[in-house]
Amino acid sequence: MKTHNSRFTTIRRLLCAGAALLMATTAFGIGPTPFTATFDANGGEGGGSIQVPEGEPLVAPEVTRTGYTLAGWSPEVPATMPAGDATYVAQWRATTYTVIFKKTRSGVKGKMKNQGFAYDYVKKLRKNKFRRNGWKFGGWATTKKDAKQGVVAYYNNQKVKNLSEVGGKVVLYAVWGKKPYKVKFCANGASGKMKRESFKYGKSKKLFKNKFKASGYRFKGWAIKPNGEVKYKDRQKVKNLTNKGKTVKLYAVWEKM
Repeated sequence: MKTHNSRFTTIRRLLCAGAALLMATTAFGIGPTPFTATFDANGGEGGGSIQVPEGEPLVAPEVTRTGYTLAGWSPEVPATMPAGDATYVAQWRATTYTVIFKKTRSGVKGKMKNQGFAYDYVKKLRKNKFRRNGWKFGGWATTKKDAKQGVVAYYNNQKVKNLSEVGGKVVLYAVWGKKPYKVKFCANGASGKMKRESFKYGKSKKLFKNKFKASGYRFKGWAIKPNGEVKYKDRQKVKNLTNKGKTVKLYAVWEKM
């Protein structure tokens, strides 16, 4: 009986000592050792350092970076805090997007393939392959409305970067301008001088008044060949003499008086 009571007393003392130790641990902050977990956003926003006791759950903070998606952490973040300080670096994947080239107007010939890009990477836009008779390609607009108003955002074959932050598709619209050309007036055996005249495709304009003179001859008009017949009269309003932007030659036609 005495032995039994002695054992009971011993167990009770141990339990009391354990309870006292637990109370002391709680009162004085003694417990699992906390370690520092550092999360490096690596060019992004968020991250920072936190202290977590060994073995406690470890959760990475939310981090963001413009033009990128989070691919993970290096090294991989464990489920619980390891026994020691640790640093985890965010790994980013650049957002990709596709540029689509649009003709904008009807009657435009040619085809252009889509072009892939990645955020933060510089790359030249594809060289324009669209063609429109009488019109000159001016560049690319970011909206159809801007294209029709002649507002150019990017020029042909221009180096570009970060056209989109969120990926997906970026549509560029061809901007067209009336192709300029000039008319050269040829005396065709007469004397005098005339300046070249500038025109724009799609717009009407009067030819310059003839200033050439030929003794004993009367000016009849302009031909498109040296020995051709009259095609245009003096100061006639003309339009679209060429759709190639080249210089057009007109030859004076003379008639004996």
